[in-house]
Amino acid sequence: MDLALKNTAGEAIALSSLVGTGRWVLLDFWATWCGPCCREIPHLKEAYEALRGRGFEIYAVSIDSDAACWKRFVAENGLAWTNVISEDGGKASPAAAMYGIRFIPSNFLIAPDGTIAAKNVSGRLLQERLEKLMK
Repeated sequence: MDLALKNTAGEAIALSSLVGTGRWVLLDFWATWCGPCCREIPHLKEAYEALRGRGFEIYAVSIDSDAACWKRFVAENGLAWTNVISEDGGKASPAAAMYGIRFIPSNFLIAPDGTIAAKNVSGRLLQERLEKLMK
């Protein structure tokens, strides 16, 4: 299921624009106010830095209801991957509902063919799993 949400610059970015041959995409649902989500950031940064040159990308969907707070958080924490925000934010997020999200952080690892290769891979397991799959 495709998503087209706005990034920090207000531009709509489609999830499908990142998926394709040789590309693994982590569709990550999170929020700035979520402690467990924030604890995942160092692991996401590590995996992104190590594997982006090999076709790894992150499409991070924030369900924050305060867009200004979200934009500040993304900038202050140097989140270099694709960051978008659900238009309605919060628990009523249409993007989260579309993927059946009941808790955050939640993620889906999308293979180059567009199929979901893994769900809710977190922490150090993310990079380890990616390295095995990308061989």
